[in-house]
Parts: sequence; C-alpha cells; structure tokens
Amino acid sequence: MRMLSIRIWFSHCFLLLIPLLALAETHVGGPESGVWTPDGNPYWVDSTVVVEPGNSLTIMNGVEIFFTGLDYIEVYGELMVEGVNGDSVFFRSYGTPVWGGIWFFTGSSPLYTIKFAH
Repeated sequence: MRMLSIRIWFSHCFLLLIPLLALAETHVGGPESGVWTPDGNPYWVDSTVVVEPGNSLTIMNGVEIFFTGLDYIEVYGELMVEGVNGDSVFFRSYGTPVWGGIWFFTGSSPLYTIKFAH
C-alpha cells in the first residue's frame, strides 16, 4: 500500500511539472537572424541585438520582447516585424523605464516592415 501511494504522489508531481516544461524562454543579443516565433516567448534582450548586412530577422505576430536595459536593435540588414491586427508584436522594457528602440543604419537594406507593433 505504501509503495502505491508513493507512486501516485510522484505521478501527481510529474503532472504538475508538465506545464512548466512547456514554458519557453529565449535570451538574445549580439548578431541575430532567422525567425522569432511565439514558441520562444518571452524573448529577453540581454545585450544589443544586431541584424548584420546580408542577414534578415523576422519577428512573427504574438512575439513578446523584453529589454532588460537600454539595449536596442541595430539594423544593417533586413528587419520584418509581422504583427497582425489582434495579435501584435510587443516591445517592452523590464527593470528600466525605457528601452533603446530600433535603429536603422546607413547601408541597411531598404527591405523592412513594421506592422502592428507596440
């Protein structure tokens, strides 16, 4: 009987941990490219994000980005922020009143889109 109750207790503990395993968290900074999706939420910017020349970064609808300091996004390549009505992309500061913004530098690709971003 005791062994059965221990097994039941462990199985309940495991079931309680499953939702925690589903939580994702992504730390970003430095050179970045590719696609950020809500599966990686939240995105924590630990240092300035750089989209280098010839590279592209696409941020899909529903992505939440937290800047932990005055860091920003430097764009020399392509940046596509693809929020949609009702499912925006959110840029937020965390621990500071503001974040550094998005900076487009000389030589940046003329291909950039920012839709439904807050």
